[in-house]
Amino acid sequence: MTEKTYLAGYIDGDGSIMAQIIPRRENVLGYGIRISLSITQKGRRRESLETALQTIGVGNVRDRGDGISVYELRDMQAVRVLLTQLEPFLQNKKDQARLAIGIAQAYPFVSNQQPEQFLALCEKADKLTHSNDSRNRVHTSKEVREQFIKRGIFQE
Repeated sequence: MTEKTYLAGYIDGDGSIMAQIIPRRENVLGYGIRISLSITQKGRRRESLETALQTIGVGNVRDRGDGISVYELRDMQAVRVLLTQLEPFLQNKKDQARLAIGIAQAYPFVSNQQPEQFLALCEKADKLTHSNDSRNRVHTSKEVREQFIKRGIFQE
């Protein structure tokens, strides 16, 4: 219990829960969704990220090259499992965790033949991204919708 409370506090303070819409040529729809979790610290505090990694058991710690170290977890289902365990203890990022969990739970069941359901997940990814004040967003549900219409996959 103490570890979960600590990790939840760490994520609430220095963490980011992210959803990205990414091009995937191997998918019939041409896009996929990535859910990830990161925690950043000054490089001199890298040890605390290593401790978090040992506690969580998956992910990696890297140095960005600008004096910042980052713990990253990019496996959607591992993020879902972790956030499901920590969600009761989160304060600031509880809503973000719930969105990420929902996307991760639904994503494996949305096939390449279900553009409407995929678009709904993309809209949730947009909502999660907006809650993070992300400035680096590249692909949005609007773009996916426009591409689906252009390719005849989806009709309004």
